[in-house]
Amino acid sequence: MPQIRPDPDRYFHLFHRSLGIHMTMQCPLECAHCSVSSGPKRGERVDSELLLRRLEEIGREGHVRRLSLSGGEPFLMRPLLRAIAAWAQRYGVALYINTAGHFARSRERALDWLGDIEGEITIAISADRYHLPFVDMANIRHLAEAAFEREFGVALVIRVHEGEDDAFLAELRECLGERVWRRAKLDIAPVVYAGRGASLPGAPQAAETPLEEIADTPCQVADQPVADTDGKVYACCNTEAGRRVPALVLGDLVREGLPEMTRRADGDVLLQAIRTWGPRQLARLLQADGLAGRLTGRYRDRSICNLCEDILGDPALNAHLRKRLKTGALRDELEAGRLLRRGEIFPPGPVRAETEPAR
Repeated sequence: MPQIRPDPDRYFHLFHRSLGIHMTMQCPLECAHCSVSSGPKRGERVDSELLLRRLEEIGREGHVRRLSLSGGEPFLMRPLLRAIAAWAQRYGVALYINTAGHFARSRERALDWLGDIEGEITIAISADRYHLPFVDMANIRHLAEAAFEREFGVALVIRVHEGEDDAFLAELRECLGERVWRRAKLDIAPVVYAGRGASLPGAPQAAETPLEEIADTPCQVADQPVADTDGKVYACCNTEAGRRVPALVLGDLVREGLPEMTRRADGDVLLQAIRTWGPRQLARLLQADGLAGRLTGRYRDRSICNLCEDILGDPALNAHLRKRLKTGALRDELEAGRLLRRGEIFPPGPVRAETEPAR
């Protein structure tokens, strides 16, 4: 009988309790919607020895409870994948493995590729129509069935282009069958228009956008840092923006461990304001201070990500906002907001270790 486990995704919205890692940018597929432009010709790979050393530090501290592996295709680095799975099991960390399942031409072959990995594992299968030129839809069923046989969780990651995917979703459901469709977690969301996705027909383009049309909401992805193949760690999953904007770089695993970056980010008033209030409220502050003219005002699809990059990409605006957020009523409001919205004490105390490795 399948085990009933707490949903590891609950850690995604707790500050730095989930860590994303791009293991490689190489992928057998070259999908039109790929937000990181991975493909067969990309050669970037994480330094395995460095990563495992840093993971050991992370495991001993015990703050990270969920690890999300992506790329590229993580299963192209199977020895490292097995080592990470063993690490996750040793420290009781939930493991989330993103894959396009190119190898799952049968259930038996999928079982072979899942190999000897054990633990609290979710296989997140990219299952949208952009993969069909490269992967048969039956691969998704084979991999899901194999993962269920191993008592792993299964997530179907489906990115849709508004109004164009109803027929595909119906076909996918029929192919997978009701048992898989109902048992898997469905992660259906709009295409991220970055990387190759920015060139999709009908993809929104940057245009003059009044501030009032941008969502007044906290950033939902700044809780999970993401480590790139070169060791740089970004504040969120928007690694394209991170490569352009130094303010989104939390640190470099080549020089320091994630616990040090977490402590620094926990006290970063600008990052915490983005998590607690969102970019639009910061833009309002700039308006009130007569600095909104430094913003471009051109955003794609009324995106808070574009506004965030616009603000953080200007060092002068960064410095101004940090100064404002560290003093007076704004400081008090930020502290209260973190406590009320997220249950977090600010300024932070030391991160407490919660987990020792299994003996």
